[in-house]
Amino acid sequence: INEETRLPLTLASGLAWHGFAGVALAADFKYRVYDQKTNWALGTEYGVASVLTVRGGYALADSRSRNSLAGLGGGFGLRFSTYKLDYAITPFGELGNTHRLSLTTRF
Repeated sequence: INEETRLPLTLASGLAWHGFAGVALAADFKYRVYDQKTNWALGTEYGVASVLTVRGGYALADSRSRNSLAGLGGGFGLRFSTYKLDYAITPFGELGNTHRLSLTTRF
């Protein structure tokens, strides 16, 4: 097979601000060079005590197939000693919901 395929090329940039009383705000920008598609994402995180973190955000993708709720996401994190359990949900319109669960540790 003699076929050329270009590797995907994406330019990305982001900013985060850890502000007052456990609140963090973030913005992210991605640009896919070859198909000229852009994606903006905005999010926030609020730390309730040192054990619980609540998160929410919205991704503004350049896609006509997704409904307005498709970019909405939310989740939470629980911290126990050196362990952290994170859960997130993101609706994807006709495709249903994506659930993510992670368990991390620090050592």
